[in-house]
Amino acid sequence: MTDHVKLLSARERPDMELQNLVKVNVRLLDPTAAPLQVTVVSKDGWVSAEQVYKKVCDALGLKASSRSCFTLYERAANPICRYRSTDEIHVGSAELFLGKWCFSVSQEKDLMHQDQAATHLVFLQAQHDVQTGKFDLQEEDKQKLDECLEPGFTAEDQYILLCQKQPYYQCLRLPQCRLLQGISVSDCSLKTDSMLDVVVSKYGVKLVTDKPVIFTWYEVSKWVLNKEDTTVTLTYAPEDNAVHADVPLKTDQAELFLAGILEMIRLLQKEDKSGASFHADMITVSPDGSSVWENGLYNPSKASR
Repeated sequence: MTDHVKLLSARERPDMELQNLVKVNVRLLDPTAAPLQVTVVSKDGWVSAEQVYKKVCDALGLKASSRSCFTLYERAANPICRYRSTDEIHVGSAELFLGKWCFSVSQEKDLMHQDQAATHLVFLQAQHDVQTGKFDLQEEDKQKLDECLEPGFTAEDQYILLCQKQPYYQCLRLPQCRLLQGISVSDCSLKTDSMLDVVVSKYGVKLVTDKPVIFTWYEVSKWVLNKEDTTVTLTYAPEDNAVHADVPLKTDQAELFLAGILEMIRLLQKEDKSGASFHADMITVSPDGSSVWENGLYNPSKASR
């Protein structure tokens, strides 16, 4: 867990007697817009993430059907976590913004036909992703996107549609993660302390290098989150655990990394009904305090190469 952010479940936090109303600022990915300010109940400096989220969505006029496509994040530039409805946020240390949490183009296209306010938020996210280098754009792509931003006439829908064609659009991309242990897999060797981008999708995890390394979810037997060290470790076991490699990746975005893994697994499980759903005994805590998730979809025989 990072020093300046602390997530605490409402069930874990002791009841506080002090309760008052506080104003909470939430930014959008529009650098020219003032932050939204919502008033919520505070107990000893803590507020409900669910209450903040609902009030922000109300203020923006988001339709109920669109709200699952967005989330509260901590920090706009390379967010370090997303807040769940059960989380509580310490008002004094949080830097909140509302962003997209949707990895399905078909779901987005439905949203764009029904909710103009949500479409604008999707546009802001797409523009932010372009500016921060999430996509590996060709010059022709850049030119077409720039044409959508002509002064006085911003073609938001067209801009989104162009971005949706990019390979990493339906992925979570985490820049500059540190590989803490050298690995040799898939005919590729990576040295300890290599710095690389990590792409998480419903197909697996990709280490972006000159020769990309891809682990499908069917070949990852488990993953471990160490909040204290901000590290996520994947266990790559392509042959029923006969041979395996631990892939420890350190990033300030470790908690967001985990959230992305769980979301992509959820999406894949909707398509592959043969895998086990997560249940309590698949999640354990190791002696060093790390959380360990066993992958119910693990099945190397289903991996496609």
